[in-house]
Amino acid sequence: MSANEASRAALAASAELRSEASQRSIEKALKAMRRNGETINVQAVARRAGLARSTVYRHKELLAKVHRQRRTAATPPPAAAGHEAAAADPATGVLAAMHLRIQQKDAKIAELTRQIKQHEATIARLHGEIDDLSPD
Repeated sequence: MSANEASRAALAASAELRSEASQRSIEKALKAMRRNGETINVQAVARRAGLARSTVYRHKELLAKVHRQRRTAATPPPAAAGHEAAAADPATGVLAAMHLRIQQKDAKIAELTRQIKQHEATIARLHGEIDDLSPD
């Protein structure tokens, strides 16, 4: 396998890893949004997954899933009954704040992971260009 073929293979593998990571992020975001009764639409899912909207649109099967599960915040989640009484408990507010912080940290981790994958792809591409320019 030549250096060019190796570089192309590395780029293809990197792209596949990024695609799989994006799919996992979208699935995780949908699951959390359903559980929390949040608004489900492409923009909200992309934001929650730490991805661009175009990434959600590129994954056709997941886009269809988003459209099937589309819900507005006004639609109560199925398990929302009885939460009004629990909201009066101060511990519930603390838990909600902690869950929000965890969600924010998860989103930040997803964004940093995406950036790392992008940098790895750039490095692989540049290695390929170096191999093209260097005499054999």
